[in-house]
Amino acid sequence: MKGFIIYPGSRVIEGVPCVLLYGRLENGQSFLTINKFKPYFFIESKNLKKAKKLGDFEVEETDLTNFKKEKVTKLILNHPKDISELKSIFLNTPLSLALFSSSIRSKALLIISPTFDSFLLL
Repeated sequence: MKGFIIYPGSRVIEGVPCVLLYGRLENGQSFLTINKFKPYFFIESKNLKKAKKLGDFEVEETDLTNFKKEKVTKLILNHPKDISELKSIFLNTPLSLALFSSSIRSKALLIISPTFDSFLLL
């Protein structure tokens, strides 16, 4: 059965950041999915060594590039508040590291992720 997302929400449940997807099934019933989701953003791969000196995060290499065709690396954090703290550190250093997707909320990142479909099969 297909389900369509009506509204995304986010909440920390027992210390774990989650994205809540409220939706409607083909038969008219409503549903809620709760998805564990670690917030992330990207930096230019060439700045990864500098970034590691400024904060603690998981790293995921990607095939993605910025508009200048420079490789970017995904930095994954444990909690949504960590994004704003690390973003502030990165932007207030003499290095002024370029950040990508750092202003997008977790609930939107999940929906725009390349691995996410616009409908759910339940």
